[in-house]
Formats: sequence, structure tokens, C-alpha cells
Amino acid sequence: MKICFISPYPPKLGGLSTYSKRTVDSLSHNNNVEVVVIPINSFKNVFDILSIKTINPNIVRLEYNIPTYGVISIPIFFIFLFFKIFTKIKFVVNYHEVKREIDLLGALGKAYYYLISKIFDKIYVHTVEAKKILSLKCKVDKSKIKIIPLGTYEFKNKKDFSKTLTKKFGLKNKKAILSFGYIHVDKGIQYLLSASKILLRQNPKLKNNTIVLISGIVRPRMGIFKLFEKKDQTYLRNLVNLKNELGLNDFVKFTGFIEDIYVYSLFKLAKVIVLPYTNVEQSGVLNMALAVHKPVIASSVGGLKETLQKAGVLVPPESPQEIADSIIKLFQDKKHYTNVARQYKKLNYMQSTVNITKKFISEYKNLIET
Repeated sequence: MKICFISPYPPKLGGLSTYSKRTVDSLSHNNNVEVVVIPINSFKNVFDILSIKTINPNIVRLEYNIPTYGVISIPIFFIFLFFKIFTKIKFVVNYHEVKREIDLLGALGKAYYYLISKIFDKIYVHTVEAKKILSLKCKVDKSKIKIIPLGTYEFKNKKDFSKTLTKKFGLKNKKAILSFGYIHVDKGIQYLLSASKILLRQNPKLKNNTIVLISGIVRPRMGIFKLFEKKDQTYLRNLVNLKNELGLNDFVKFTGFIEDIYVYSLFKLAKVIVLPYTNVEQSGVLNMALAVHKPVIASSVGGLKETLQKAGVLVPPESPQEIADSIIKLFQDKKHYTNVARQYKKLNYMQSTVNITKKFISEYKNLIET
């Protein structure tokens, strides 16, 4: 079986790039699978897709969300359509942000997903909610849609940089509460800041032994989606202003971008990870936390709710008090903390990349035979 991956790919940064590399590496370990990657890291790469003719794969797989591709989606889909008409190649797509994009684009987004979904023989999503949105709101054929989880993260670089990070961020003898990833208006970071104020009010001593790290930058955008980047930049400035207004000073630290080599050590150093999202389909950050078995406090929305409903610590969205209470319970109740970490270890195995890859291979075999 020969699979052609079309996706942003390292050295390009971003969730799709990281996910694709992880999945391609796992697929490549199967002796019966050959994987060829056509990286779409800029507009000039688009017409590299024409090499599908030479590659002659059984399956062409696209990793997709609208902001990543923008207007270059149009030539990509026309090329796909051409090959679909004149070859026997099967085309599949992995949609990563259905809910968020439909919420943002409304009727236009529904029509767009309806049209582009016609091209594909099979459509993969990560959550039940995404499947419902595609089938009910976008009128996509339900039989074409399959739910396969995102898969847990695999850290390639596990070198210990804890001493470096401890010195850099002032973590000596302190428990770290971590918010990680691109700064975005849907991340609900303002509720973590409000929760931080509640923590200090209820437990003033935390100022001496605890720190909240907000690690990440605003995602760079292309073309018309620069408007969303500008919106996120404004959001980041508002967060910094809110931190100052709440008098959080050194209790909360914005670290900016964290290089890949430090990410594993940062997650290992964290006591808990907080994901107070207001709108999300799935989360790569959650899968990083699962990989190191670190408890997450997450909003009960989207894929977070679906993944953690039996294992994690879920709170209502926009709920600073619940976030603060959950942090205190994890800090003070060692049995509770250990139990959550143990559940994460089980969940990490069940949704490991190896197991997810097996599901994809089975899917592709059936599709080819069909």
C-alpha cells in the first residue's frame, strides 16, 4: 500500500505539521506501507501535488484546516478533482477544526465544507461533535465520515533541560501551573488569570511556592487570515493588561515561545496543565499532557470533554472559581492527583499513535478493496 501525505511538514511549525510527522513516522514502521510526503509549506509547493501522477499512490491523504491553507485550498482541490476523475486513486481527508471554522464562518463555512467534502472518498474527524456538525449542519454524507482520535503525543527529544528552565523561569522550589500553546481568543486564558487571583486570595502562601506559566505566542497567519492574527495579538495585549490589573505580578509569567527541545522538560516540570478553552474541537496540548501523565484541568467542551469524561478533571467553561478549586484539590489531595495521573497513563496507551495508525491502515485497506 502506498500512501501520499499532503500537509504542512517540518521544518514548518504548527499543529498540522507536528501531527503529520508523527503519523507518517508511525505508518512508515509498517512493512506493508510506503509513505510519500508532499509538504505544503508555502504557495510554491502547491503544484508539487501534480507529482501524484509519478508517485501513483493507492491513497492520497490531506491534513486540513482552513486557516493553514487559505486561498491555496482552491488550486489544491482542483488538482485533487482532476486526479479523482482520471485515476483510481482514493482521496481521504482529516479535518482538524470543523467546529471552530463553522462557528466563525457560519453559512459560508457550511457550504464550503459541503462542497469540498464531495471530493473525498472518506472523511476523518477527531470528535463526535465534529461528525454531527458535518452531517447535520453541512449535509455531508454521514456514511463517509469516520471518527478516529487525534492520538497521543510522542516526544522525540527527551533530554532533561529542567535545570535550564528552572533557572530561566524562577521555578526553584515552586509548583508550576502551565498554560501552553498558541495564544488564541478561544483559549480562555483570561479565566486562568482570574482563577490565579482567586488562588492568591484564598491561599496567600501560594505566592511563595507556586507560579503560573503562560507559554506560547500568537500563531502567524497568511493572507486574509492575518485578520485573525491581529485579533489574537489584541487578545494577548489584553491578557497582559489583565494580569497587571489583577496585581498578579511575578505569580503569573508570560514566557513567550518555547523551543521544541525544551517542551518535554517543561511538561515534566509542570504540576498541572490548565486548558480553560471556550471553543475547541481537539487539543494537541492535551495529548502532550497525556504523554507525560500530567493532570489537566480542562473546560468541558468539544474534544476535551469527549477525551476526559472518564479520566480527567473537567470544569464548566468560563469558570475561574472551579479552576481554582480544582487546582487546590490536585495540590492538596495526593490520592486524587495520583489517581488522575494513573487514568492518564491508561488513556495515553489506548490512544497511542501506534494504535491510531493501526486503525488508519485497516481503514485504507477496506477503502482500496471497495
